[in-house]
Amino acid sequence: MWLGPATKRPFNPNRFHFNFRWFWDYAGGLMTDWGVHLIDYALLGMDAAFPKSAVALGGKYAYPDGAHETPDTLATVYEFDGYNMIWEQAQSISNGNYGKDHGISYIGNNGTLVLWRGGWEVIPDEKRMEAIPVHQTKARD
Repeated sequence: MWLGPATKRPFNPNRFHFNFRWFWDYAGGLMTDWGVHLIDYALLGMDAAFPKSAVALGGKYAYPDGAHETPDTLATVYEFDGYNMIWEQAQSISNGNYGKDHGISYIGNNGTLVLWRGGWEVIPDEKRMEAIPVHQTKARD
């Protein structure tokens, strides 16, 4: 029953329960496991539909001799009108971009919004913010 449409083979715990994600017979690796959820944040935030184009590059670099089949390292660039979205993964590296092990970042002119399952953080672009004049009002006498 577990195999579904995949080729019948003897039971192997590496292909069962949690680890099934790393085999092409059953899944597509980290991107199709977590990616679909995290990329939703970005697509909703940008009110996006379908990308104009996409390109991906990756492989089994962290654990080339491991039993898994799907990439442990992957970078994908999605092109939309007016911006790009980038998916990066380096499986089993606990300290990724912005000191998080997962998340989405919106990089804008004045700073970056980092969003992950545990919360969010705004990182201002200090140099950019210094160049923006501060609106001041005179105190009334």
